[in-house]
Amino acid sequence: MHSKVQIDGIRHPALLKTSNGKCVCVQTCRPSQSLQLVAENLHGNDPGDVGKVTVYDILYNEARPCMAFCFELGDKAVFPVVTDGKEVKFEALPKQEFTKETFKEKFLFQWGEAGTDDWRSLKSVANPNMYLFVEEKMARVTIKPVAMPYFRIDEKGENVKMRDQANSALELHPVGFPWSTRAPTRDPLALSTKLKYRPKRKPKKKPKKSFVKSWMLRKSESK
Repeated sequence: MHSKVQIDGIRHPALLKTSNGKCVCVQTCRPSQSLQLVAENLHGNDPGDVGKVTVYDILYNEARPCMAFCFELGDKAVFPVVTDGKEVKFEALPKQEFTKETFKEKFLFQWGEAGTDDWRSLKSVANPNMYLFVEEKMARVTIKPVAMPYFRIDEKGENVKMRDQANSALELHPVGFPWSTRAPTRDPLALSTKLKYRPKRKPKKKPKKSFVKSWMLRKSESK
């Protein structure tokens, strides 16, 4: 049975944070030039480009919310994937605008059952279902069959909804802005309200006639 995939949203830039105060990123190992997922320390409130990731929100089989994580490394877009249940592998693709055909099952992760509203486990959609796991001594992110509530996503930019965007962009946003829950001033209702309810201007008062002009006018009329 062919699985249906739909891109439901894109969050960029975002951070995949760990519960020990680090963020997940892709790193090149030397001298082998192989890739690995690592947990890097954040420096202040602005981590720079370290750990910035594009999160693709995916609807799998039309109902199952999943995610794919895209890290930039040089001129490549790198996706961590799960294929055999032994280790995290990677799919490095040229940077481009990705379509739903890109996101095979091995690209996808979903929130696991373990965790709270703040920190949750991340499970692969592809079999065998494995969980991302932080090895603190090595500062590496691997996969294990154990669910650990280590992760959360911090959004740093706009969350652009993709579903029906082509059909609704002109209707909802005549000024050309994409839909974003982070920009309430772009709400068309707010825009129309601003245009509709402008404060009324007070009528200008007529200038009072001077005493001299009034006296001269009455004098001319009496003649």
